[in-house]
Amino acid sequence: MKKFIFIIILAFISLLTFYTSEKKEIINSSKLKSCVEIFNKSDNELYTQHIPNDNAFEFFFINHI
Repeated sequence: MKKFIFIIILAFISLLTFYTSEKKEIINSSKLKSCVEIFNKSDNELYTQHIPNDNAFEFFFINHI
């Protein structure tokens, strides 16, 4: 029973820290834009997918990391 209570408390603390922590930027937008531009220059897009290479930066920026 003590192990169960310990696990519940640990899970609660973990969830609390997860929800209260600030969202940190993994990669800044200028670095992301640079990476996407380098990829687009070297990629021969034979088949356009749902999000074409030309719109990749906007997609990543809006849905970023």
